[in-house]
Amino acid sequence: MRHFQPFAIGYSAVNALGLGQACRLVYRDEAIIQQETRSWGFNRLRFFDCGATQAFMLASHDLIVLTFRGTQLRCRYDWLTDLKLQLISGCSGNVHRGFSEALDCIWSHVVEELRHTRTQNQALLLTGHSMGAALATLATARLHEIDQVVNGLYTFGSPRVGNRNFAECFNTTFYDRTFRVVNDNDLVTRVPPRSFGFHHVGKLIYFDTTGQLHTDHRYWEKFLEEVQGGIEDFLRPGIDCITDHDMEQYAQVLAMNVEAKQRFRAVAAAR
Repeated sequence: MRHFQPFAIGYSAVNALGLGQACRLVYRDEAIIQQETRSWGFNRLRFFDCGATQAFMLASHDLIVLTFRGTQLRCRYDWLTDLKLQLISGCSGNVHRGFSEALDCIWSHVVEELRHTRTQNQALLLTGHSMGAALATLATARLHEIDQVVNGLYTFGSPRVGNRNFAECFNTTFYDRTFRVVNDNDLVTRVPPRSFGFHHVGKLIYFDTTGQLHTDHRYWEKFLEEVQGGIEDFLRPGIDCITDHDMEQYAQVLAMNVEAKQRFRAVAAAR
């Protein structure tokens, strides 16, 4: 399956691109998703839809992919979910109430489908963009509680999901399998604020303004210093400050990263 490396250890640029493409697709019509994912080699597709929560699960003989849809800017229900900032008990810590309730809406159906589909010890990858990234993170924690192995979690433009206890517990199990991809000045990755008790999880994969990948937290800290006050602009009507949060932008830098690796290998092989 050329779009994925199902049992890859560590960050995989191929998986990041494939899962990024899945995150683009989840915003499209079901017929388009069906056609595109069939061409990827998946023979099973299940949709989940409840209120502001949408997702789909793909399955083949060696891989299952669970993809959560992100926030729709024009959908007021999504933003109401995002703004339920209270922390409630969940997953060995406290988590964002709105995200937890959004996942509850489809959770029993997701578990049922996974148990029905995962009959060949397939690898399981989870992904999501924006609010979908938060739901994928919570789903990963919940799947661990019911002994379903998650081989990898790739999030794009993820907001913070839970408090320090949640983050520490999550990272104990999933740090080496969780890749939190951030595109340049994506302000959504700064909410909810740390001052409210929220913390990020997983390994930071940061793409700068040129599309170059960094895993050094100094780049992230520099970004935070440069955009102080940016949240106020982000929330102000009529101000377009979230271009870097667009999943299309993520898809572009992910493709650039794969192409750069391919060029490097070609040069190395020619020496």
